[in-house]
Amino acid sequence: MLNRFLFMLGVVSLCGWISAATAPAPTDPVGIHVTGPYASGNLTVYLVHGPNLLGDKKYLTLAEGLEQKKVIVHEKQQVNELSVENLSDQDLYVQAGEIVKGGQQDRTLGTDMVLAPRSGNVSILAHCVEHGRWTRRGDEAEAKFEAAPNALASKDLKKANYANDQQKVWDSVGVEQAQLASNARLVTGKPVAPSSSPTSLELTEEDKTITSAAATYEKELPIKPETSADVIGFVFAINGKLNSGDVYASPDLFAKMYPKLLHAAALEAVAERDANGKHDYDLPKPAAVEAMLNAVNAAKPIQLVVDAGTMEEDLNQQLNLPKSGLTKSAETHNRAVVVKKEAGQMELYETHDIDSKADFLHRAYLTK
Repeated sequence: MLNRFLFMLGVVSLCGWISAATAPAPTDPVGIHVTGPYASGNLTVYLVHGPNLLGDKKYLTLAEGLEQKKVIVHEKQQVNELSVENLSDQDLYVQAGEIVKGGQQDRTLGTDMVLAPRSGNVSILAHCVEHGRWTRRGDEAEAKFEAAPNALASKDLKKANYANDQQKVWDSVGVEQAQLASNARLVTGKPVAPSSSPTSLELTEEDKTITSAAATYEKELPIKPETSADVIGFVFAINGKLNSGDVYASPDLFAKMYPKLLHAAALEAVAERDANGKHDYDLPKPAAVEAMLNAVNAAKPIQLVVDAGTMEEDLNQQLNLPKSGLTKSAETHNRAVVVKKEAGQMELYETHDIDSKADFLHRAYLTK
């Protein structure tokens, strides 16, 4: 059943099966403004300022929900499928690329998700980031995941995740681990400790030498965006080249997600560190970054999937979507709908909460 699901999902995405009329009409620019650059070594951050589209509305994040025991991520004994249960009285936001730790193997979540309070179990697409393990690890729970401490720290990993390419995810994890181990030692002078699960990307990102190397970047960069009421996102460059970034519909949601995302960016900078320690780059100007973002924001959207990660019984509904309007599956209650946009050297995965009037909820940018 899972193979059929993944095949059908790939057909849906690749064939562009739905007309642009089903996606929201371009409404940008919404008034964003880019400031920076803020540089530390080979990592450069630009802050994105913009309007608060959510007002007083606040979402519970996955990390908050797991820490507060208000959310359960269930193991479903399928490599590419988990389920999420929102036990709280708040709307839950889950972001593609977040890593959940535990279960039968660590996973990264393959799509953004929005769940209403007391949602019940809702399936979500996932990808393995710990090749080989399929048993309980130490004293961790085998049937569920108890933490989401980190996120994918590689543009190649993010692209493989969005492309639903498990083999590419595994390949990119191996590359990232090797680069982090080698370069973290160059930064700190200390070796990476042996891991209880050498294939686990999460355990690699938790290694003390690697986190210490990333901290050398983070301490020199703006890490408290909440001090500015209009900061809604950031984009970053590595080795002088624009890499990726995330923008949200409110400063509150960005402030919650930013520490994890900044840490991931710092880890990627460690992995991509120039062997000669070169830091003299011809950095993009803030106006140029702003122009790139505005161009892709206003590009023609293509709706990719509805409720990515749903089970086979939902596929017929996906393949016979109504001709207009963003829709969700009545069976799964996932309110997130993702559209893809492209312009120039930038691609964008834009998430909408269909119960919200906001122009978007999350924008994930990746350079080509």
